[in-house]
Amino acid sequence: MSKLLNNCAQELMDTAPQIIQSIRVEMRRGRGSDISIPQFRTLRFIQCNPDSSLSNLAEHLGLTLPSVSKLVDGLVKQELLSGRNQRQTGGRSHLC
Repeated sequence: MSKLLNNCAQELMDTAPQIIQSIRVEMRRGRGSDISIPQFRTLRFIQCNPDSSLSNLAEHLGLTLPSVSKLVDGLVKQELLSGRNQRQTGGRSHLC
């Protein structure tokens, strides 16, 4: 059973990058050049998690807080995102 599981895991690891690349190609084809893939992922994450924090987004994207902050500021500047709110709970940035 362990050999079957290992083979399955190996097949998945070999196939996943090809699937992700195909998704990226289709995204680029459909979106034009207005936003980057990380910006698109950011907007989608916020749409699905409207009360999320900058820290939640950074964890989701696998980026540092300063990188995500710059990414969000760029989206605000492009008027694709309304901004960040400072909540009374510890001054943590929440996205909106």
